[in-house]
Amino acid sequence: MNEMQIVISQELGVIKTNFDEIKTALSDQMQVYNELEVTESNKKERKNDIATLRKMIKAVNEKRIEVKNECLKPYLSFEEKVKDLIEIINTPINTLDNQVKEFEEKQRLEKKAEINKIFDELIGDLQENISLASIYDDKWENTATSIKSIRSDIIGKLESIRQAVGIIKGMITDKTDEALEMYWHDLDLTKSIAYINRYEQQKKEIQARMEEQQKRERERELEAERERIRREERERIAQEERIRVEERIMAAAQQAAQIKAEHEAMEVQKQTNASRLCVATFNVEATPEELKQIEMYLQSIGVDYERVD
Repeated sequence: MNEMQIVISQELGVIKTNFDEIKTALSDQMQVYNELEVTESNKKERKNDIATLRKMIKAVNEKRIEVKNECLKPYLSFEEKVKDLIEIINTPINTLDNQVKEFEEKQRLEKKAEINKIFDELIGDLQENISLASIYDDKWENTATSIKSIRSDIIGKLESIRQAVGIIKGMITDKTDEALEMYWHDLDLTKSIAYINRYEQQKKEIQARMEEQQKRERERELEAERERIRREERERIAQEERIRVEERIMAAAQQAAQIKAEHEAMEVQKQTNASRLCVATFNVEATPEELKQIEMYLQSIGVDYERVD
């Protein structure tokens, strides 16, 4: 395409005005206003002065806009012509741009089909659990990314997934299936491990509480058993004491009955021997202890005696 160059012949506009004269006159006039003072009697006049000064500003600004618009007329005309040139150039740009996009889209779809083919070739034992979308990297579609590097990326990602699955299965827990299900959802190993650790920690806490409760129950059972043994021991001692009391009572009763029987026998013997009683006097020489024994013997055989010292 031949190089084209826009040729422009431009003359700098010159604006002639009596600016310096107006500036000098205006400065002198404003000095008068600067020296004015506002009082109660002239307040209305000062307000009129303010209105007059604002009208002067408006007149000056309107003149500026008038001059600016006049200066812009040649530029605005030139701008319209430039826009026509740009429109002419944009027509083939749009055509070529659409063709480039269509070509690149065709290349992208072809490359994506190749990526799917590589994935199907490498997926193996993970086919039931993950899809290409779960590991897809948009940069693979870039023209600068080679099929070789894409294959290497897919191999690395699948190997990383297999290692993660091995880690989850290697953890000692009864929540392996749930953790794997969580991992297949977003392939976040950290989240799955955190889930298992959290569950196991809660499980340990529950187990500790159960063991503590069982320990308290065993202690209560042991204390109840000890109390039962103590109660039975008290009952045994009380029973033995009752038996001993009963035995003493029976022994005393038997002894009383025997004494009564002996007394009755002695009375009978006395009555039997009354008819043949005789009085005898003995002089006995003995120690006080021996005399005491003799008296006990006489009492035991029912002999009435009188001691004369």
